[in-house]
Amino acid sequence: MAPKDDSFKVYVESELLREIDGITTRRMFGSFGIYLRGIFIGLIHGGTVYLKTDDKTQQDYEDLGSRPFTYRKKGKTMTLSFWEVPAAMMDNPSDITVWVAKAYEAAIRSKKKQ
Repeated sequence: MAPKDDSFKVYVESELLREIDGITTRRMFGSFGIYLRGIFIGLIHGGTVYLKTDDKTQQDYEDLGSRPFTYRKKGKTMTLSFWEVPAAMMDNPSDITVWVAKAYEAAIRSKKKQ
């Protein structure tokens, strides 16, 4: 089995999210989880970054043409509350900090609901 190519994850950590203290990543289910201060806020999957959304933030992503993370399970398409980071943000670490903060807040709200 060939080793996985982690170059996109390295780019996300070292370039895109470099200005944000407390970011870590962990391998999970063939992807990587993105954590801020230990809270799960995003995914790196297939060359795409997804961030946590909720009913307060999802419209921001929809307005920019973003799509949710989906996967197939037992013949059904499953949709998670993680949405693709808009392309315009992928080259601008200072813009992404606002979106990461929103994802963190959405994750905190989600934890409180549980």
